[in-house]
Amino acid sequence: MADESVLISLQHKKRKGRALAVVQSRSVTVRGLALDDVHNRLKETFKAEMESADVGLYERPDEQVLAQLQHYTRDPGAKTLKYAASKSLTVPNVGLTAALRRIKAAFSRPKK
Repeated sequence: MADESVLISLQHKKRKGRALAVVQSRSVTVRGLALDDVHNRLKETFKAEMESADVGLYERPDEQVLAQLQHYTRDPGAKTLKYAASKSLTVPNVGLTAALRRIKAAFSRPKK
């Protein structure tokens, strides 16, 4: 297992007037997976929400979650984590609690 981690920072945005404003933020760290693996798994987890926003008339969502992924790898010489890269993902029409629950389920270890 590579010594790397991905910090998933979630921002829950709700519509206030014409704009979306950040209501709440949470974060969770995934260890031992590369950035692309985490990003692909998140896209698969929220596939239904993201596909419904791909085509058709655009309707402004009442709420959405912005997931910002920051990839860190261990520097063997300094024994510290160093920033490597980042990606982001916006999921419309989902709340923070539901998003966090689904992310934790997607990355949890299977029970024996």
